[in-house]
Amino acid sequence: MNIYSNYNMLGSLNSSKVIEKLQQVDWDMWTLRQDSFPVHKKTHSVPLYWGGDVGSDIISYKENCSLFKEELNAIKNLFDYFYSDEFLYTKALFAQLKKQESIDSHYDSAEIFSITHRIHWCIEGDYSKLNFLVDGERLNIRKNDIFEMNNKKYHSVDYSGDESRIHMICDFISKKNYNKFWKE
Repeated sequence: MNIYSNYNMLGSLNSSKVIEKLQQVDWDMWTLRQDSFPVHKKTHSVPLYWGGDVGSDIISYKENCSLFKEELNAIKNLFDYFYSDEFLYTKALFAQLKKQESIDSHYDSAEIFSITHRIHWCIEGDYSKLNFLVDGERLNIRKNDIFEMNNKKYHSVDYSGDESRIHMICDFISKKNYNKFWKE
């Protein structure tokens, strides 16, 4: 969503339980994201919710949603604190960028991104070696930080850390917009 700034800090949440739970998942099982979007070819993902473009089904990966139910609720509650409308997930996933990799500059152009909010939760990585840019501005983020980003602006990641960088990425849509764009 085209928010007023490049990114807004929403809070911080300890990610140690998430890191333990992620030991139970297969990062190579689901390849839809990196296969569909060349800019994400160097990432691996674990899906929780996946909605394509406006009007498409929002698929719930029930086993993963069950495993990460606490985290999904925590992020949703934090997001709801900042916004007064009722919101729903359109996407939620864990994205892993391997050590010393990058994501080329791009912006999210699909119609859905004009009506959804993009949230990142910094789960794991060496953030002193992370260059996450939005519209040329380097994000001042650390492990455990949760922020909303303007994904309608060009953004890129250059990571020189010696361990993988993991973020939980969540997209939210207001129930009003969901009803308007999905139910017509």
